[in-house]
Amino acid sequence: MQDVNVTWESPGAFIHVDSQPWLPMSDSQQQGGIEWKLMYARPGNSRWTVMYRGPAGSAIMPHIHAGEAEGYLFYGKVTTSTPEHAGSGEGFILEPAGAHHPLTRLLEDTCFILTMDGPIRWLQDDGSELVQTPESAMAEWARQNAEHTGTH
Repeated sequence: MQDVNVTWESPGAFIHVDSQPWLPMSDSQQQGGIEWKLMYARPGNSRWTVMYRGPAGSAIMPHIHAGEAEGYLFYGKVTTSTPEHAGSGEGFILEPAGAHHPLTRLLEDTCFILTMDGPIRWLQDDGSELVQTPESAMAEWARQNAEHTGTH
């Protein structure tokens, strides 16, 4: 089992999902209590995998995917902007490079995993952008995990 620093150099690994804590997403990235688990990231590699869960009524703030993303909706109901972009129940998620989501709403208690290629650009209210790369996600995860476990 991997430790909470979710980086490794070996070509294969198995991580028990329950071995990683659920940590709160940044307020600039969510509203309503969405949590995340960084399941995979490695410096210099553009692919990274994150699990998300949140209660009904929560939302992931506006963002743009630089590269393609794919994942799996375990349960819940999500809509990204229009009814035809809603997913409900179990299902596969496909995001094209450049996908722009004004607001991703969790209409029910929801859990999904997403593997992304490249950074996410978080669109701020003031028109600026915060770019989240696999490396910056790793740094945020390490910081939050140290606070969570009390190991600074």
